[in-house]
Amino acid sequence: MEQKMKFLASLILIVHQLVCFLPALGALIAGIWLVTLHEWKTLISGLLIFLSAQAILGLALGPVALLVARVAKLKDRGHQTTSLLIEAVANVYFAMMMTIWCCAIMMFFMMDVNGKNIIPTIIWSYGIAVAPWVALLWSERPKATFGFLFHVFFAQIAYLVIALLLLHTSTTNLQAIVVFSCIMTISVILCIGEVISLHKPRAEKS
Repeated sequence: MEQKMKFLASLILIVHQLVCFLPALGALIAGIWLVTLHEWKTLISGLLIFLSAQAILGLALGPVALLVARVAKLKDRGHQTTSLLIEAVANVYFAMMMTIWCCAIMMFFMMDVNGKNIIPTIIWSYGIAVAPWVALLWSERPKATFGFLFHVFFAQIAYLVIALLLLHTSTTNLQAIVVFSCIMTISVILCIGEVISLHKPRAEKS
């Protein structure tokens, strides 16, 4: 199980390295596109959100950071079950914050779209929503955890899926949230599975 999870983590890392620059590239292309359309409100609001994202996410992730900080101490003291539960809760909380953030950003920008600006607006919102998480992931390297990597990767996939649904179907906000949540749930399951696999050898030794 552990070898499978390590292989999966390596595969996701390779794929993630290929797509981690997409938010910045998308935002650049969409930004130029929106300038030609004179969509100044969309551009300025996006830049303000991006500039304030680190502070907002820092506050939102404060509780999970405190939880993760206790995991190492609990492991050293032999409290494997407690540390496992904390890591599971931390993964759920992290995925939930990403879902709330990305869906809120998308719904905010989709309020003023029309036939001319819908495509650049969706691409712009993707960059604004995902780029802060990618930046946070890169700033944490090499300390970034398996869960962090998986959640950021799956959030990008979820956002792109929702974008395609919005372009080609009459998807409602509630439906978009459900789809995004389902994709992030896959990430949570994989992360908790990885955490359990890492705890098993320690439990056997103890």
